Amino acid sequence: AILNHKYKKNRTDSIKNNLLILNKRLPNYNTHNIQLLSYTPSWEHIYSDKLIIDYALNVERLWYGGSKYLNTFSLIPKIKYQLNFDSIINTSLRYQSKKNILEANKKKDSKYLKLGFSLTTIKSPILDKTLTISYENDQKDGGTLTNIDYDALSMSYKLQYKYSNKITLAPIISFKQKNYKDIDTTYSKKQKNSEYKLGLTTSYILDSGSLIQSNLNYDYIDSNIASSKYKKYTLGVNFIKSF
Repeated sequence: AILNHKYKKNRTDSIKNNLLILNKRLPNYNTHNIQLLSYTPSWEHIYSDKLIIDYALNVERLWYGGSKYLNTFSLIPKIKYQLNFDSIINTSLRYQSKKNILEANKKKDSKYLKLGFSLTTIKSPILDKTLTISYENDQKDGGTLTNIDYDALSMSYKLQYKYSNKITLAPIISFKQKNYKDIDTTYSKKQKNSEYKLGLTTSYILDSGSLIQSNLNYDYIDSNIASSKYKKYTLGVNFIKSF
């Protein structure tokens, strides 16, 4: 369940709140159940007709197998710049501190950084394209555990096509190269993952103005460590209502 709230204070300033509640249950594997509570307050300021900056914070609590597991705290500034009539640049930064609650996992505490850049081009009233490039870095606070520190570079390309006044189609393709910095103690080599994704989002506007959205995704993870390879198909349905 996701609640987005926006209060427009004046012509240039808005206060926003985002609340996310996730409950994932695996009937035959209760020890792997996940609950997540995430809250993101932010202040959006319009500096000009072309420039908008969003200053956001994020606090999350994760439960794993019914026990408190992880706390994260993030700073998430975002910049939106209207380059010209049909081109928009978005830049985002996430700096996150991960703090494990269980004493046995304290060596997994880390600092995470993600820098993203996207260019949206409006080709016509019914079609726009978005190219996104991102860099990620995760670094443990201390200890000798492997497969925590990594660098990753990703790229995605998304189309958004307005098929009709009610239906919008949005296919996406993405690739990520994720390289771990430490030698895996089990396999005596540094893990390297290549992550591929194909997705299609379909949105349908109901007569009431609400939105039904479906997401179909295919993920393939290739790795130089055999146990990390997998394929996954996911289907999700969202109901979105403004009020």
